[in-house]
Amino acid sequence: MKHAIRTYRGALTVFKGTKWSHIRDHVHFHIGKWYAFLGMFDVAINHILEVLACGHQSKTTQELFLRDFFQIVQMENQTETKDTYKQHQQQQLQSRPAGHRPSTQAGGPNL
Repeated sequence: MKHAIRTYRGALTVFKGTKWSHIRDHVHFHIGKWYAFLGMFDVAINHILEVLACGHQSKTTQELFLRDFFQIVQMENQTETKDTYKQHQQQQLQSRPAGHRPSTQAGGPNL
């Protein structure tokens, strides 16, 4: 996937300054999707925004791109929520007194 991103990014320089807007859309869209798959949401969103900023697509095409954009944003939010939850759990574990462990026996906490 990283090779595909490198190749498509190289293609962007070829299409820069041309009127091949639909090809640029295709390239930015796929780069954005691949970056999202790799968890690099900020870069993914920037590429999808390049597609959304164009005004030459039909309404139906714009709606498809917008739907995918929202899916990427939702994936980013879910990832951030999971990361925040993990950090909170780690902080709770680190703040416990030394030697304190949760009970593993049916009789209650280990003392």
